[in-house]
Amino acid sequence: MIETTRNWEIAALISAEAAQELHGYPPILRQILFNRGYGTHAEARQYLEARPPDIVDPFGMLGISTAARRIEKALFNGERIAIYGDYDVD
Repeated sequence: MIETTRNWEIAALISAEAAQELHGYPPILRQILFNRGYGTHAEARQYLEARPPDIVDPFGMLGISTAARRIEKALFNGERIAIYGDYDVD
């Protein structure tokens, strides 16, 4: 067996109360909402239906224009795209 020094943290399963409150959403979305701290229907709805000015402008992120152009080029050329993310990419 491979030994590791890393300590993996596994998110808690959604509580029964939150699952009931978020019953209108698919199970995986309920869990993601719960993991992000949205445990009520009102909180989830506000998060999922966010509109400007509630949403941060993505083009304020350093390098995003260059990245967007590269993705556009890859799509145009039929290239494969791999997406990698950090621990909280959800």
